[in-house]
Amino acid sequence: VLILNSMNRLGYLLFQFPPWVVYSEKNLNWFKRIGKLAAPARVAIEVRHNSWLEEGNRERFMDLLRDQNMAFTAVDEPRLEWTVPPEWHITATWGTVMRFHGRNTVAWNKREAKVAERFNYLYDISELGPFSERAQALAKEVGRVFLMFNNCFRDNAVRNALQMRTLLGIDPDLPPGQESLDLWDRSPGKPSGKGSENSKTPETQEKG
Repeated sequence: VLILNSMNRLGYLLFQFPPWVVYSEKNLNWFKRIGKLAAPARVAIEVRHNSWLEEGNRERFMDLLRDQNMAFTAVDEPRLEWTVPPEWHITATWGTVMRFHGRNTVAWNKREAKVAERFNYLYDISELGPFSERAQALAKEVGRVFLMFNNCFRDNAVRNALQMRTLLGIDPDLPPGQESLDLWDRSPGKPSGKGSENSKTPETQEKG
């Protein structure tokens, strides 16, 4: 992690907390400790219980995130009694994070549902439009906007990420001469990237 961060290849570290981690003084102190332990990496906090955004709690939670320069992770997910509403708060100077979990309300209501079933949801492009507009507006306020698709059933996340890229008008082309995301410095004359016999690193294309 420290190596990736020093090379400016690490966007942020995500700390995601399940629904049973509810708002409390003890948990606020844990979040504060996370910010200190993870430094100098950028940290994003995602909560899964709506007690964190109840009146009175929300203000203290957001103040803590701002004090630690940690990003509040906005989420799009099914609207259930305990889930977090789709609020987007700016708490970090380095950027903001939004995660898309899908809207499979039936599966999220099933206690025995498997992970793949819960995230089996493909967004319609009309559902993504409002988020692309909001992201573009926020990009004028903060350094970077991270949009992460967690509807990871089959290729749903990839398909929706490509649609979002189109909505945002992001150029899919890599810089000239770059065929893949390469994290290693290579000496002149040594093979790199695509076509190398000795390379065991899978090719990955950098996404916006």
